[in-house]
Amino acid sequence: MVRKTLLVSITTFLLSGCQSSNFNTYIVTEESPQFIGKIVPQETIKINKETQYDYTFNVEDNTFINKDYLFFSYTNYKNDPEYQKLKDKIEYLKSLEQTASRKEELRQLEADLKQFQKPIYYYAPIAGYTSITGENIYITSDKMHFEMELSENELRLFKQTKEYQIFDREEILIDDISVEFKYEYEKESFKIYFPVEISPNYIGETYILKLRDSLIKIPQECIFEEDGKYHVLINNDPHDVDGYYEKSQFIITSGLKDGDVIQCPSSN
Repeated sequence: MVRKTLLVSITTFLLSGCQSSNFNTYIVTEESPQFIGKIVPQETIKINKETQYDYTFNVEDNTFINKDYLFFSYTNYKNDPEYQKLKDKIEYLKSLEQTASRKEELRQLEADLKQFQKPIYYYAPIAGYTSITGENIYITSDKMHFEMELSENELRLFKQTKEYQIFDREEILIDDISVEFKYEYEKESFKIYFPVEISPNYIGETYILKLRDSLIKIPQECIFEEDGKYHVLINNDPHDVDGYYEKSQFIITSGLKDGDVIQCPSSN
C-alpha cells in the first residue's frame, strides 16, 4: 500500500488564514493490545529408553547437569546372541585339557568377552534438567522461550514495539523484557518465539504479554511534516511528535498522551 503523506508547511498553512472550521477534532486514545502465549524450553533432548539395556545413571531425576556431563552409561551384552555364543565357547574350552594353544585361544576369547561387557557412555549434548523415571529419558534446557501463535494482523501489531511485560493469569508481573523475536509460518498463522530469563518452574503455563507502554495511533492525515520533523496541531499551534507510519495510521512514540485533542484537516 502506497503511504499517503500530507506534506504541509505549518507556518504557511496557518498564515493562509485557515480557520478551525477547516479541521475536525480527534481525541487521542491509548491502546494496550495483549497477546497470549506460554513458557517453553528452548530445547528438549529425548533419548529412547530401550527395555533390553542395563542403564547406570550418574544423577538422580530432575537434576541440573552441564553440557558434556557424563549423564549415563548402558550395556546390552546380556541380550546379544553373539555374547552368549562366546561365553558358551569359553566354558567349553575351560572343560578341556589346557594345552598351550587352548590357553592362548581362551585368553583371546576372554578379552573379546570384556569388549562385549564394556559400557557405552552418553554425555549431555546440552545443559538442562534430567528426567529418567519415565518411559524415555529427557534433558530439558534451563533456557526458556516465550511462544505464541499470531495472525498476520496480530504480528504486524506485535512488531510495532520491542518493550513488553509478561503477566500471569492473576495479573502478577513475571518479567519485563525487550523482545528480539523469531517466527515461523505455520498453516496461515505465525509461530513467534523469543528468549526469556524465567525459571523452568513456569514451563507450560499460559501467560499474557502486554505492551510496557500503551500504544497511540492517529490518522496519518493528522500529521504534518516540515524539515524532516513531525507535528500535530493543538489549538492551531504546532506540537512536535515522534513516530512512524503504519499503513493509513501514524504510530506515536512520544509527544502525545491519552485524552489530547488534536486537529486534523477536514475532508470537505
